[in-house]
Amino acid sequence: MGKRKQFTPDFKREAVRLMENSKKPSSEVARELGVRRNQLYKWKEQLAQRDRDRDRGHPLAGRSSRHGRSCGEQILFLLLFNHFVGV
Repeated sequence: MGKRKQFTPDFKREAVRLMENSKKPSSEVARELGVRRNQLYKWKEQLAQRDRDRDRGHPLAGRSSRHGRSCGEQILFLLLFNHFVGV
């Protein structure tokens, strides 16, 4: 059996942002990111739930990594954003 891919919270957040801001269909965005379309929607719902929890004062909501986004993740985001949004 193959090992499942693990995605960072930043990658998930940026993938959802790309899906929402791109003029491309979500299926195409997913294919180019190497994930399934329904996974993007699951991540979108998880982020929305986290926002709702944060608004209600849930103690674990909105936690991010101690060091923030890595340099590699920032570069990946900028490349993907440019590719999908065409800025």
